[in-house]
Amino acid sequence: TPLVAVSGAAAADFAVTAQPSATVAAGGSTTFTVSFDPSVSGTRSATISIANNDADEGTYDFAIQGVGVPPPGAPRNIRAN
Repeated sequence: TPLVAVSGAAAADFAVTAQPSATVAAGGSTTFTVSFDPSVSGTRSATISIANNDADEGTYDFAIQGVGVPPPGAPRNIRAN
């Protein structure tokens, strides 16, 4: 089970590419990396969940968001009247 997981409507557009350390000492810190590779243009949202084994704390959840834009030179839909 990953320590940091991604869920939600656009979870497939986000990936945890570096998991944090499994153990963090009191007063210590660790890092993790999330990448964004949108499958479509527009705002993409998901939830990051961080596992926690502290008896008086639950899982940490927070919302993330990215905006996908078409690459330069990508075809665009244009309407003409």
